[in-house]
Amino acid sequence: MTRRTTIAMAAATLGLWSCGSDDRLAGGTGSETTNTIQVSVVDAQNRPIANARVLTRPDDDTSTSAPSEARTDESGVVRLGESAQRVWIEVRSGDSAGAFQSLPSGTARSAKVVVSPLSELVVSGLRPGASASLPGLGRRLQAGADGTVRFQALPSGAARIRCEGFDGPVALPAGAQGKILISGTSIETIWPADGSMDSLALRRFLDLSGLAHISTDSVTSSIRGRRARLDLAGLGLQEIHPALGSLNFLLELDLSRNRLRRLPGNIGALKSIDVLDLSRNPLDSLPGAVRGMDSLRILDLDSCDLAKLPDWLGELGRLWYLGLGSNQLDSLPRSLIQLRRLGILGIFQNRIQALPDGFHHLDSLDQLWAETNLLTALPDSFERLPSLRILQLDKNPLTALPDSLGSMASLTDLRLSSSTLSRLPASMARLPLTHLEIYGLSLCPMDPPLAAKLDSLAGASWRQNIRTNCP
Repeated sequence: MTRRTTIAMAAATLGLWSCGSDDRLAGGTGSETTNTIQVSVVDAQNRPIANARVLTRPDDDTSTSAPSEARTDESGVVRLGESAQRVWIEVRSGDSAGAFQSLPSGTARSAKVVVSPLSELVVSGLRPGASASLPGLGRRLQAGADGTVRFQALPSGAARIRCEGFDGPVALPAGAQGKILISGTSIETIWPADGSMDSLALRRFLDLSGLAHISTDSVTSSIRGRRARLDLAGLGLQEIHPALGSLNFLLELDLSRNRLRRLPGNIGALKSIDVLDLSRNPLDSLPGAVRGMDSLRILDLDSCDLAKLPDWLGELGRLWYLGLGSNQLDSLPRSLIQLRRLGILGIFQNRIQALPDGFHHLDSLDQLWAETNLLTALPDSFERLPSLRILQLDKNPLTALPDSLGSMASLTDLRLSSSTLSRLPASMARLPLTHLEIYGLSLCPMDPPLAAKLDSLAGASWRQNIRTNCP
């Protein structure tokens, strides 16, 4: 089993990764058709709505032209004329409505719209007198003295909001009051969204990142019914557009195998991120913006050419997996021992000479992958790690192991191959080991109980390397 497989299985155990997907885009679903747009209108019980008004407007809040209007037939369907550009489509039937943005010519040109009761949208945090608009829906208001605007009688579904300092997608509320808080160039939505905002925000980010040719569905998947995982691995990206900071619904972000040297400063706005994979990028350093991502449970920084880690690393108190393998590290920050929830620590293939003092405080540590480093000894009290189950110390210039190693009641997998050890502590005979690797060791004779233990785990071939010139 590879480490990557181990990480994937671990994430699945945490309930983070999902192979499901959400096909909804801008409030509807589509298929390859013609350049005409077919709209099917249904109610919440999926019953067709005849004679519903279907309004079409350009995606431009400066337009003064009246919207085009059509009516659905008895089957709840209307076919709109050919359009080569994106347009906003609003559907109204009595006190219910819905809205979505059409797609360009040559892509999905049909949609099923579920209408719901009209709602109110409250936008706060604006400068008094600043304008806010919903382009394509014919709504434009100015903020009052309290910096608030209220859009009333809105359709549910997807739209865009444009106001000073921000222009991005927004999900309009369905059957309840929606709230938006503007802060600088960031936006926070406060209501149960139906997922359409996620799709629009992702589409906008991809377009601004020069990835207009990539479909949203091909790089995202859903968790618990919402867009939650964004996979941009292996796309050769050299930079990430700051619009990434608007994707505050993401739980998982995979930027591995790119050419990134830095990340946008607002990546710290992704407060809900559980999984962040930055592995195999030539990062100059661990970005300071990651410091604010205090929900992180999996952080993969393998093969990032890192020579040093920041002291604030220990502030990521929810970390369960930390991958630091195949870097240029010669030490670990003392703050590492604050990660009391850390279950897996990968520091293999570095130049680390010693583990931090107080390492035994990592009382949730289950696996330590530390092979191919410059470790000559383990820190004092290492044997007090209560949960350590797998310990990999291959290819380190170790001179000795603690005499009390045998007191590690959870240690079942120990790997010491190709190190410089000549003696093993007699207490190892008490370890509950089920797997032991000691290939390439030149050992001095040892107590019979320990020798028998090694025979049972590693086979008798290890005896061929017993030294006869031990002091």
